[in-house]
Amino acid sequence: MSLEVDAEWTKDCGGKMDFDADIVELSCRYYPLGWCGDIVAGGEGPRPDIKPHASCSILFHHHEDDIELAKAEFESETQEEVQMQVEQWAQNQFNVIAGVLAIHFSKANSCTANSFL
Repeated sequence: MSLEVDAEWTKDCGGKMDFDADIVELSCRYYPLGWCGDIVAGGEGPRPDIKPHASCSILFHHHEDDIELAKAEFESETQEEVQMQVEQWAQNQFNVIAGVLAIHFSKANSCTANSFL
């Protein structure tokens, strides 16, 4: 796979310039008890049959299109339980990503994989 870098030169202070790009993003959204799309659309309002839940993605940024690397849905009885599930999943995903990057860059730069973790 070969992708173009999505970065542009921008001016910084003192004549310096930056060439920066965000590459990977964690995006999670929590929905409280009873939340459904109809609330926002002006519909029926909260539904007690819908438990607290969250939707999470790990995204690879490439220009205007994001490539979804991982996705997970969580549901539980309380906000705290959902948030705990999200935090554990996010930490596990970050550990996997850091491990993959460490393996790649340790081969290229002769450093140890643990230096990234």
